[in-house]
Amino acid sequence: MKRWLGIGLVDFAIQAAITICVIGIFVDSPGTRDEVVVFGTLGLSVLVLAIRRYFAMRRGELGAPPAELTAGQMAELELRVSELEAAQHRVMDLEERLDFAERLLTQRGEPMLPGPTAGT
Repeated sequence: MKRWLGIGLVDFAIQAAITICVIGIFVDSPGTRDEVVVFGTLGLSVLVLAIRRYFAMRRGELGAPPAELTAGQMAELELRVSELEAAQHRVMDLEERLDFAERLLTQRGEPMLPGPTAGT
């Protein structure tokens, strides 16, 4: 819904509820014509919805769906995914090395680096 209207379902429900409440308040007021109130309020509500959609488009919230990506954008995404996978493999390799170093340290029971000497 947000892709077409620029607002989510909750926002749409809130706008509809407010529209109904305004119609309910003014429809039985003395000296008013009910059809003018109903259609006027609905017209204003649709106008507000159109304005909200316009600003959502300006903010870029109503962009093209992922299926309409250009070939260049798709190639860039594939490159980023491959870089991310390479970094993930590197992190896993570093984790294995760290685990190995920790096992070595616990097996030796003594510090690998010499402590401070008395003469320094």
